[in-house]
Amino acid sequence: MSRAAVYSLLVGDTELSALGITASTIFASNAVDTVTASPFLVLRWEEQTARWGIANQRGKQLLTVWAHDRTGDYSRINAILKRVETILTLALHVPGTDGMTLTQCEWRGESSDLYDDGFKTITRNSAYDVVSRQTEGAA
Repeated sequence: MSRAAVYSLLVGDTELSALGITASTIFASNAVDTVTASPFLVLRWEEQTARWGIANQRGKQLLTVWAHDRTGDYSRINAILKRVETILTLALHVPGTDGMTLTQCEWRGESSDLYDDGFKTITRNSAYDVVSRQTEGAA
């Protein structure tokens, strides 16, 4: 998986920063119980498939990006998710500091408008199929 590449792409984007998404407002799933900032993102890396027909090769992995906000309006969440979609779907062959290269991301879709009882926020998510490979020369 390309955790470092995805994180650096999102953290380094000035448009996301203008929408309130910075290094201090992007979290890994289950890494945080309480968040005071708003808006914020939660990156949830989910199942990974095997590459069909190639033994011991990993295929695409599902990444769900959750955008949360404490306003009563989904417009900022919608803008954040649209920007995340643009960033990730345009990213090709981005090496990460974790020895993995993000080969490409394919957008799978978005959720409906939701409410998160735990964080007490409105939320929506978008999902991506992420293809990664080990960076050449990385151990």
